[in-house]
Amino acid sequence: FIGFTLMAWGTALPEFITTIIAIKKKSTNLALGNILGANIINITLLFGLGGLISGKGGIRVPLASLTTTLPIIMLITLLLILPILKGKKTYKKQGIALLLIYGIYTVYLLSTVI
Repeated sequence: FIGFTLMAWGTALPEFITTIIAIKKKSTNLALGNILGANIINITLLFGLGGLISGKGGIRVPLASLTTTLPIIMLITLLLILPILKGKKTYKKQGIALLLIYGIYTVYLLSTVI
C-alpha cells in the first residue's frame, strides 16, 4: 500500500508542478491540458497494459468499483468539465469542491482497506 502510494505521488508530482507553474504564469490552457492529458494517458496506458498482461480472462472489476468509484469519477468529471464548457473558465469554489471530494474519497478508501 505504501509503495503504491509513493509510486502514485512520484508519477503525479511532475504534472502537478507543471500545472502549478502554468497557473502562476496565467497559462490556464496549458494547466488544463496538462491535467486532462496526463490523466487520459495514464488511464489508457494502465488499462491497455493491464489488458495485455491479464490475457484471455481480461481485467476483473470488483462490484464495489462499479457502485462507488465509477459514480464518483463521473461526478468529479462533471464538476471539472461543465463550468469550463459553460463559462470558459474554472472557479475557486470548483477547485475547493474537487479537493474536498478527493479528501473524502481517500478517507473512504482508506477506511475500507484497513
